[in-house]
Amino acid sequence: MTPTTGAPYRQRRSATRLAAIQALYALDVSGSAVDRVIADFVERPWAPAELPGDAAKPDEVFLRTLVEGVVAHRPEIDVAIQDALTGGWTLARLEILLQAILRAGAYELSAQPDVPAKVVINEYLEIAHAFFAGKEPSLVNAVLDRLAALAREAGTVGSVGVALPGLVDSKGRGVLLPNLHGDWVGRPIAEPLRQALGRPVRLLNDGHAFALAEARIGAARGAEDVLCIVCGTGIGGGVVIGGRLHLGVEDRAGEVGHHTVVEDGPLCGCGNRGCLETLAGARAIAAAAGQSSFDDVVVAARRGDEKAREALRRAAAYIGIAIANLTIFLTPQRIVVGGGVAEAGELLLDPLHAEVKRRAGGVAPLHAIEIVRAILGADAGAIGAALAGADGDAR
Repeated sequence: MTPTTGAPYRQRRSATRLAAIQALYALDVSGSAVDRVIADFVERPWAPAELPGDAAKPDEVFLRTLVEGVVAHRPEIDVAIQDALTGGWTLARLEILLQAILRAGAYELSAQPDVPAKVVINEYLEIAHAFFAGKEPSLVNAVLDRLAALAREAGTVGSVGVALPGLVDSKGRGVLLPNLHGDWVGRPIAEPLRQALGRPVRLLNDGHAFALAEARIGAARGAEDVLCIVCGTGIGGGVVIGGRLHLGVEDRAGEVGHHTVVEDGPLCGCGNRGCLETLAGARAIAAAAGQSSFDDVVVAARRGDEKAREALRRAAAYIGIAIANLTIFLTPQRIVVGGGVAEAGELLLDPLHAEVKRRAGGVAPLHAIEIVRAILGADAGAIGAALAGADGDAR
């Protein structure tokens, strides 16, 4: 296939799914090519030993999620791989599927257009090989090994910081990481990385890392009291008081995503019901809009789809409730909103501002409080982790 040129990445995201696939990776990829991949796998005969249970052929819905996940390099691919491995797939079966994807289009696929598909797919195969080789718990070890390898590629460093989407204890072991696949609870995280890298490793909740970065060098630079909210698959955040990141007892402060906004609402991975991230996280918004991904919601909303617009308005209202409550308690100088969900721009932020004003305007001095978008983008968590590692103590 002949490479083509296209608009910058962010502009491409507004295209339809198949047009986005074509533009994202600068290849002439058609919808029929994706369908051929699925058909190639669905129609292939399988020996009974290669299939879980008495299934006659793989589930086509699952395959479509898996194939499209590889094509778009979406987070769903991780869910699909984990489901495949724990569901009884053989390594050979997984390899055949991934190789079929390569055969059908010779795709050059990844989040970076200059990284070939084989690099992306081989990473998943490494995880699969580790799983079938009996390395326990396979996905956790594979992820930690990959992190260590990436850190070594950076060369000699004086300190290491790692941002995680969840909670760890004082000994660097997993406590609550509901948005990560694999058995992370109780697993040592800091120590294996320290041994692999020969450097102290500072673990930090990704919401705290986001807050540290935006407060120190980002959108809240210069403000002493700051509230930061990062909205993506999950929702996190952090509080800066007097110019210092407030972590609280056992570093548990700032878990905005587990702020209850609906009594007896949807069940959350933390065990509570009605947590903010179950109602306003990217997956929840996509489900409410009847779309397969958050990016699709934004595309549909910008085209005037009322169901997508309503899903964004509802999510904005829930986030606004949480911000209003926290604003009344903390009265920060600046409130920073970031993460992938904030990429919806005015479709989310306008109703969010209105909700905060409606709920907190009679009490909090909103005329003196700025609500601004984050400016460090997807690198904020990594920047905050690096700052925390250099500090040794993020407080």
